[in-house]
Amino acid sequence: MRRTRQCDCLPSEHDDCPVFPGGKGLTVPVLRTAALSGALLLAACGGAGPRAGHRDPGVMIASAALFDPARFAGTWHVVADFPFPGAARCGITREDWRVTGPGRFAVAGSACGPRGVQGFAASAAVTGPGRIDLAADGRPDLGTDPLWVLWIDADDRVAAIGTPSGRFGMILSRSPAARGDLLAAAREALDFNGYALEGLQPRQAPMSPSLPPGPRQQSR
Repeated sequence: MRRTRQCDCLPSEHDDCPVFPGGKGLTVPVLRTAALSGALLLAACGGAGPRAGHRDPGVMIASAALFDPARFAGTWHVVADFPFPGAARCGITREDWRVTGPGRFAVAGSACGPRGVQGFAASAAVTGPGRIDLAADGRPDLGTDPLWVLWIDADDRVAAIGTPSGRFGMILSRSPAARGDLLAAAREALDFNGYALEGLQPRQAPMSPSLPPGPRQQSR
């Protein structure tokens, strides 16, 4: 089994990092079994404290060491998230990530705001393996927290996104209709990193308006 070493501490501070067993290409049963035993692989790298967001700060959080910015670029859909207080509930939203330079993106799309779906435009910069600073207007849910890519599948179809404070967390999918096994893997990645999954809400695709019934054909 391939395991990816990842850590939210500087290497000079700790040589041992949590090993997230949900590496690329693993099946969901393997993810579940390994995640349950993952506590045995953790080192003391983060201190405990009161829960301020959606995750337990006493649980170490790890970003994806094999994150590839170029492969991350493109269109993503937010298919599940931890709702920001005061935000209206809305359906699946879309984000387009365009590479503008080494480790840099221009991001545009829509997000759930207090009055429903609202557009936003942002610049983003990769600051470390799987760690992104996103300067976005119209994204009160993110605040100033960095985005951490906690897990992404081997073919870059689904990703779990979080932040050390637990202020937000989300599941991104290339397609609005993500595969069930990949969604399950993303949920396990959030759980592995201390998120309380009972707060994770699936987004629903907006329903197409129903067409009025057509005129009945008269029988001859």
